[in-house]
Amino acid sequence: MKMKKLLSVSIAAVMTVGMLAGCGGDKSSTSSENYQDNDEKLTLKWLGYPRNPGAEEGTIPEKAIEEKFNVEIQPLFYEENKYQDKKVMLMAGGEIPDLIYELDPLHVFNDVDQDFVVEVPYDTIKQYAPQYFDYITDYAPAAWIYSRYQDKNWGVPNVNHSHMLSKTAAYRKDWLDKFNLDVPKTLDDMHTALYQFANGDPDGNGKKDTYGISVGSTHYQSYFSEIFGAYGCLPFDWQEVDGKIVYGGLTDECKEALKTLATWYSEGIIHPDFVLGQADADKWNSGTLGYMTTQYNDPNDKNAIQNTVKENNPKAQVAIGFLPTGPDGKSGTRAWGRACHVVSFGNTEGHGAKVPRMLKIFEGMFTDFDFYTTLKIGNEGESWEKAPEDTTKANNFVMLPGYGAETADETRIAGLSSDFAGPGMFTPVATTYENYASTRSDAWNAWAKEWTDEKYSLTDYFFKVDVVPSSADYIIDLRTKQMSIMSEIIQGVKSIDAYSEFEKIWESGGGQVLTKEANELKDELHDVYAEIGVKQ
Repeated sequence: MKMKKLLSVSIAAVMTVGMLAGCGGDKSSTSSENYQDNDEKLTLKWLGYPRNPGAEEGTIPEKAIEEKFNVEIQPLFYEENKYQDKKVMLMAGGEIPDLIYELDPLHVFNDVDQDFVVEVPYDTIKQYAPQYFDYITDYAPAAWIYSRYQDKNWGVPNVNHSHMLSKTAAYRKDWLDKFNLDVPKTLDDMHTALYQFANGDPDGNGKKDTYGISVGSTHYQSYFSEIFGAYGCLPFDWQEVDGKIVYGGLTDECKEALKTLATWYSEGIIHPDFVLGQADADKWNSGTLGYMTTQYNDPNDKNAIQNTVKENNPKAQVAIGFLPTGPDGKSGTRAWGRACHVVSFGNTEGHGAKVPRMLKIFEGMFTDFDFYTTLKIGNEGESWEKAPEDTTKANNFVMLPGYGAETADETRIAGLSSDFAGPGMFTPVATTYENYASTRSDAWNAWAKEWTDEKYSLTDYFFKVDVVPSSADYIIDLRTKQMSIMSEIIQGVKSIDAYSEFEKIWESGGGQVLTKEANELKDELHDVYAEIGVKQ
């Protein structure tokens, strides 16, 4: 990317960074020949994924890496909500880690501008982590744009599998039965069912106190996502239309979905306090809501939605179905996508040998799943054991006392993580989806096989809307105003014609800049594809 961006941190931090930039060395172009591993024991200052605050040196995963790869790790355990500010101040003070976990592509670009990280050519990654390189290139090729800046590569991207698990629809089956309705398949079917849920007195108490649908939070990713998805729209993301990248909230499909939602609200189908973002599970459990989306739910688990609803409604029955199909056969909900974050390498003394060693570590944890398991949850019999075969939980292992059997804090303090779906403190890169699935219970895998399909997981063109460089300046404000206008239209406070207000706000509030950058990014992504060998 040609644009320069400086992230918003405290004024003092920015000033200090500016004064100390370049303390690590020279950010000139680095060729693959500059990187060469050796047999020496290396010390690596390790600023990993900030999910283990409070942990100390000498944990199981740290020792395992040290022994296998002849290194000494000096881990830095930061809490996630303070991670970026602490990272900036650390490096501004001249202490640049050898491994730097970047939570956002914009953080990568900023660290390049401040000369904190070094370029890592694709050939270097291919040489020392070939199987991992191939996996990213095949599984989530757009992730390579996250580490791309000024026509060079500045790190190794990673992935997260959990966000790709598509959602399913859950309906009150006893309510469907009352009106002789099947589980809805289309948006029209869904409307018929939800209308009856709201206006047909499904609970038989003679009161108008039930509703069809609500939203589970005020967060944009869950804002009636399956209704917009039925029109093929991601209203808060980048989509490709006729070869151009456009913001989904400006498409005709977005307006059609808004019209549908406004109609449903006028018919009493949508819970009136949806704008407050009260958890839809609370309304579901209380018996006032007849539909919600869900993911893995083993009906044998007392905490599954099939059972929690019965606490207040003993006769309740639940039916699972697929997301509704819209007028053009489209369906789905927003998913975070496969691409996740970036691991960069500090511009430190000896990085010519350290970078290859770290890449070898990544390749080792990617290709040896037993080793990866040790880095995640420790040693069998010491920190974990196999779960009973009939477990209703998602994982097929359980943590032992002192390591997470009682609280998640135990796992965190031990430097471990029971989440195999994505990266962790000592696992900067993720394992394969197949390996991730192998850690899940038989019940989870059976559910995934029956009810999930990637076609229902709708993703941003770049997997993340804020990959576009100027997003930090504009996107949050634009999205907040967009959701406000949307809610007023749905509630009938404004007509659908009033959505032109947002179109004007978009044009004057930075949207033109974002759209231009998004299309430049698309072109650059295709340049990256050509460079790394992705078929287009």
